Amino acid sequence: EPFAYSIGCNRVREWGLARARGTAFAAGAEGAGLEPQSASNPAEVRGRDILRLAAGDAGVAAGSVDGALRFWAGARGSALGAGRQAPPTRWQGHEGRVTGLAFCGAALLSCSLDGRVRRWMGGVGGGSWEAYAEADLGARLHALSVCAQTSLACCGTSEGDVVALDARTLAEVGRVSVGARVGALVSGAAWLVA
Repeated sequence: EPFAYSIGCNRVREWGLARARGTAFAAGAEGAGLEPQSASNPAEVRGRDILRLAAGDAGVAAGSVDGALRFWAGARGSALGAGRQAPPTRWQGHEGRVTGLAFCGAALLSCSLDGRVRRWMGGVGGGSWEAYAEADLGARLHALSVCAQTSLACCGTSEGDVVALDARTLAEVGRVSVGARVGALVSGAAWLVA
């Protein structure tokens, strides 16, 4: 059965897709995305808002305003399952807001307003994640997309560039400027393989 994941109000939610009478979302398990928070410190709560989400064969990853990354290990449909949820593995992935997350096979790629793209490996059995590659693209990053068929990634920058990277090494393989005016940023990116 396919599953979908959503974020909102600092929660990650897992949805099973019902197959009866077309495809519709059915209520699923909900996981606490963050450590317990104090309502008396709203700035701390806002600083850890979950902004990005990625689901892969190994589990579900989330990125936050404070640059933190979280990973819930588990096969699809069980990462947040009732009674099976373990606390997520949490690590400081970036110095700025996480603006993109995507899986490429077992690797997790992340990008941030700190201008860096990182390739993370690990997380097996709830273990730690380590950065195996990093690229500093010299501008704030606002979007990340990965094409698993070609092992390519692309990022959108605050300078109006779309930068193509080898998703395995994060070596730059191409760059095109799509925003000639000041303040033009690329806030979304996607791949289509014909």
